[in-house]
Amino acid sequence: MLTTFAQHTVLNAVSGSCLMLASLFSGIVIARLLGTEGTGTVVLSLWIASVITPLIGGGMSASVARALPELRGRGEERQAQAFSGWHSRRLLTNLLLAFAGFAAVISIQTGMAARIGAFLNPQGSEAQSKALLFLLPALIAAQVMALFGNNYLRGLQDFSRLARLSAWSLLIQVIFVGIGAAYHGVPGAIAGYLIAQLPLASTVWTLLPRVGEVEPAVLQRSLRYARFAWAANIANTFVWSRLEIFFLDRYWGHAEIAFFSIALALSSLASQGPLLLTGAFLPLFAKQRGRGDEAAMKAIYVTGTRLTGMLAIPACLGMAAIAPAIVPLFYGVEFTAAVPATAVIVAAASISATTVIGTHLVNASERSDIIFYTAIFGAILAVVGGLLLVPEFGLMGAAVSRAIIQIVMVGVGMWFVTLRLEFPFPARSILWIYLCSGCSSVVAWGIVATLEAPLSILVAIVAASFVYLGCLRLCRAADPDDLQILSEIVGSFPKPLSLFGGPVLWLLGHPTKPTERQHVP
Repeated sequence: MLTTFAQHTVLNAVSGSCLMLASLFSGIVIARLLGTEGTGTVVLSLWIASVITPLIGGGMSASVARALPELRGRGEERQAQAFSGWHSRRLLTNLLLAFAGFAAVISIQTGMAARIGAFLNPQGSEAQSKALLFLLPALIAAQVMALFGNNYLRGLQDFSRLARLSAWSLLIQVIFVGIGAAYHGVPGAIAGYLIAQLPLASTVWTLLPRVGEVEPAVLQRSLRYARFAWAANIANTFVWSRLEIFFLDRYWGHAEIAFFSIALALSSLASQGPLLLTGAFLPLFAKQRGRGDEAAMKAIYVTGTRLTGMLAIPACLGMAAIAPAIVPLFYGVEFTAAVPATAVIVAAASISATTVIGTHLVNASERSDIIFYTAIFGAILAVVGGLLLVPEFGLMGAAVSRAIIQIVMVGVGMWFVTLRLEFPFPARSILWIYLCSGCSSVVAWGIVATLEAPLSILVAIVAASFVYLGCLRLCRAADPDDLQILSEIVGSFPKPLSLFGGPVLWLLGHPTKPTERQHVP
């Protein structure tokens, strides 16, 4: 089972890496081609799409991702197929109703279309504004279907297909965003993002013909879960979906939005890379819950949290340390103002990364209601922070507001998982990992401050990696069980990477033998 889980983890990481790199590379291309104002305009449009997408989805994607592995874990394959078909048709109905309503409002309200176009692209031509008015709803529809396709394949645990489709999306997005931005400016870039959604979005159409009987109790549970997941996703848009962009647009301008988006992109590059390895945990938790094995769930949670921290914390603190060199190198000197905000946001992301496994656990336990209530609390904090800090302090106010909210939300999540669900949090291991990561990031910062880029970045990454691994070994912060799982995951990598990973794991210590391990998948 461990080998299968390792393969799923690696394939899920490949899929997520493709989507993350597509966003990063596209952002760099747009920054180079369109400058600060154009980049801010594109980011504002993408942010609006990210806010509206969960409104239309209705929680269908989350419901499919959680329920499919449980149904298949009980051997109910036929019902699982009918379940996915029913949800895909419900999703398409939501889309049709939403856009029929949008079209009705545009047609009834005189001048509404022109006002929306001017808001989206204030410095563009009338033709560009009209193009955005068409492209943005199309992008939202494609994102809704792509998200459903992504979650369906995760729930099905078909991570190989997910990785292939994500790779196609990466290639398509970088090419078409670059071509579109070069020849048609902001609307062309948005069209590139739209086309890139199609590989995953096409999955929905293959599910529509699936019919069959689904037990009323299963549908009732899934709809209750979907409702809370939908409400939680809406609230989470205020917490995690860059609400600060709204306040920056309101009080400052598109240039500040561009700087903030760069900080978020580099934060994603640092934190999401390691977190992509966690995507296989939700179906694994759901499967163990279906079997009633709580001891295995606790072991998975502790091990997964340690592994996530071991990978994400040094990546985040390291990115914060090398931000003064990497921002101007990637995006250009005119984006140097994004460096302080990048350091703050990336450092805070290291804290939230330690609770990702707990989020998967809560979802697998069908406690989307808790996610909803905490998201409402976080949304209130986001609005308060945006009103108090952004008007006065601009970009840094937005960064500090986001960091504070993340830390508070992490505390609330840890409280629920530890005290209410009674799953132990490996606090001692996480503290040791922070200490080791802090030492390595100081080394990286010193090198970046001394040498010129890009040489300083390469030297800093290599030196900080050796310092981090040495500190982990010296402090014995790496658990042997964790090393065994990492060994299995590294063994699933392509040959050159797996050969490189072996010596790295040897530096950390000796993994346990499979027969010595308890309850770890």
